[in-house]
This record gives sequence, C-alpha cells and structure tokens, in this order.
Amino acid sequence: MPMKTKVFAMLLAVLLLAGCSEDPGPQMGCMTGIPKVGDPVRTFMRCCTKQEYLAGNNVERGGISYFSNYTDHEWKPVSDCSKCD
Repeated sequence: MPMKTKVFAMLLAVLLLAGCSEDPGPQMGCMTGIPKVGDPVRTFMRCCTKQEYLAGNNVERGGISYFSNYTDHEWKPVSDCSKCD
C-alpha cells in the first residue's frame, strides 16, 4: 500500500472518530434552593439550563433576581423537566 494511501486512511479514520462524539447529555436541569435560612430542605425553583443557573442573579444573562448564592442553590441535569417536581 503506498504511503499516500496509508496517510489518507489514517486521516479519514481520525475524522470519523472525531465526528462521532458522545451525546453531551441533558441540556436542561432542575434548580433547587433553600427557601429560608436554616431550612435544610431544598425546594424546586425552576427548570433551566446550566448557563442560566450560572448567571446567578444576572437577569440579562438568564439568571433570576432572587438568586442569593451558589451555596443555597443547586442545579442538577435532567433529560425531562417534568422530573423536577
């Protein structure tokens, strides 16, 4: 087999492997929070993307105005927002 053919075959194999990336998983998630100081029970707040959760209280970037801090709030990925309830 000529060298050009081997190089072409190797490049093709690399491109095929790179194109078959894994599914990134759920893009949405359940955001929960502690409603009152000292209350250990988290309650559902909303279904949102990870980026919206990371926006915190920056409403312009998708956050929520009543977001207090990342200790009181938590985000977990889900494939179906109805599972948040």
